[in-house]
Amino acid sequence: MKMTPNLAYAAKKMQPGEISRDGFFGRDARDLPTLLGDHARDCARLGVHPQDIGSEMARIGSLGMKGLGAPVNVEDRWEVTADENRGKIPCPFPHPGVFQKTVYKVKNLITGKTVRYSELSIHLIAEHGFFQGNGAPFHNNPQDLVEVLEVKPSQEEKEIPGI
Repeated sequence: MKMTPNLAYAAKKMQPGEISRDGFFGRDARDLPTLLGDHARDCARLGVHPQDIGSEMARIGSLGMKGLGAPVNVEDRWEVTADENRGKIPCPFPHPGVFQKTVYKVKNLITGKTVRYSELSIHLIAEHGFFQGNGAPFHNNPQDLVEVLEVKPSQEEKEIPGI
């Protein structure tokens, strides 16, 4: 994947201080096209599509909203805490999209593993195939999300999300 004008725009918006204090790359030195390609290969290796991961993130997170900040047992498989924070954050990619600053912490009760993600994280993964750079506050490894959220392999071929 090469750096297109849309990716260059998004990469600029992902820098620390642009739309978030810490940015989206963390300590990762890879550029945005390389990250997107690596994330796509990780998902293909796992047999899942980013949209499938995003759908489970949204589904499980929304069930955790019932706790109003307190942990909620979801389907006897997960403990979910949803923290709603004031304000909204825009998607760094060049299209309309503004998201609540809700943060979800999901613990798999079988494995004990935990992931943490935001409303924007769900969108970035499902729509752009972007899991953020290593060390970013909301970076999640695709494999960790698949394991914790128990995402099943995709049954149909889907194109990797458009940028």
